[in-house]
Amino acid sequence: MEKLKLKEVIDAIDSVSRDTQVFYSPKKKEFIYQGSYFDDFDEMEEGEEYDDDLISLPDSYEINEYRMMEDFIDTIEDVRTANCLTISLQGQGAFRRFKDMCINLDLIDKWYEFKNEKLKKMAIEWCDEHKLTYE
Repeated sequence: MEKLKLKEVIDAIDSVSRDTQVFYSPKKKEFIYQGSYFDDFDEMEEGEEYDDDLISLPDSYEINEYRMMEDFIDTIEDVRTANCLTISLQGQGAFRRFKDMCINLDLIDKWYEFKNEKLKKMAIEWCDEHKLTYE
């Protein structure tokens, strides 16, 4: 049995947004993207079908990157740094401000490392839940 590459599962989960949902086709062994900017279903050739057993990856609500950012802030020991990051999450544009603040505080690599670990854990749980083997 062919194994999924965990990195591909992580990348697929990371591409999920409010506008994009991702599915996995066990039959074709590929990820299918559906969203406002691109839609693999629209690009199917006439007569081509995906199986009925498509498996949905977690949606943006389940992934909750905002909560991930809050969890990351909880790992910051310096109170002033943590406060700056917390303030950056207030209001519209929070995601961009948070990332900009991480860059300014020289924490962007730590943020991406933290986020990738969370996504990896989510990917493993998703594979296990759907009894998909991975490497």
